[in-house]
Amino acid sequence: MVLTIRQSVALRRPAEAVFDYVSDFNRASEWRTEVRESAMSPPGPMTEGSELHEVAVIMGRPVVTVSVVGELEPGRRFTFDHVSGPIPVSGEYLVEPDGEGATLHYTLDADLRGPWRIVAPYLRRSGPKTMAASLERLRARVDGAEAP
Repeated sequence: MVLTIRQSVALRRPAEAVFDYVSDFNRASEWRTEVRESAMSPPGPMTEGSELHEVAVIMGRPVVTVSVVGELEPGRRFTFDHVSGPIPVSGEYLVEPDGEGATLHYTLDADLRGPWRIVAPYLRRSGPKTMAASLERLRARVDGAEAP
């Protein structure tokens, strides 16, 4: 069973600035509410094949994952797939110009197999709330006084 969560947020910053911020995975822990630690290797701008390392808290437990960047359109979008972690997850970040600002579209697909199927109802409720809270935190950082 695949659980898909899609949400968007409109931001007052130019698309390129939004993309630069969300593609700097070292900063994911600044705005993604479930992420406690994040790092990208190799250092520098994201490339196809970049590894994204994170420690997130899910259901009160630390979860360590490693993802790899798949498709990359600099300034616009990137996809990722977990290569290590308890739940097979893939997703996309897509930034589109919107007037003088930009809209970020975030999609997450979690393949809930085996014992993870049991927690599907919880993740179905908590996943969209977590994503919404993260996107609001992103808006505060990008549009607010803490703008990068």
